[in-house]
Amino acid sequence: NRIARLPERCDGLTSLEVLHLHNNCLGALTTGISSLCSLEVLWASYNSIVELPPGLEHCTSLTEIKLSHNALDDLREPDRGILKLPGLTRLHIHRNRLLEVPDRESLHQESGVADIGDLTS
Repeated sequence: NRIARLPERCDGLTSLEVLHLHNNCLGALTTGISSLCSLEVLWASYNSIVELPPGLEHCTSLTEIKLSHNALDDLREPDRGILKLPGLTRLHIHRNRLLEVPDRESLHQESGVADIGDLTS
């Protein structure tokens, strides 16, 4: 796919559990994703995403997020809100432009994420 933009609203997709958006041309995820209350898996690797949309931390069913190979440069608020997701067990953020990444132990203690992936590349 070569998806460059997502719709702003995701109404009617409240039962969506898995969203695979990897290997597209996305520069951003829309705030509408925060309304996907059943979303468990979000794969958006191999895009050009610069920041995460506000409200993503409200997707409390999320267990796995893959955002590797993007253009993220910061995980401070609001992006760092994803680390507060209660069920998040996998977070892959390698191959971004992150200037500062908390060490693996701090991330695990703060978020409870078991599989953090490679943070050094």
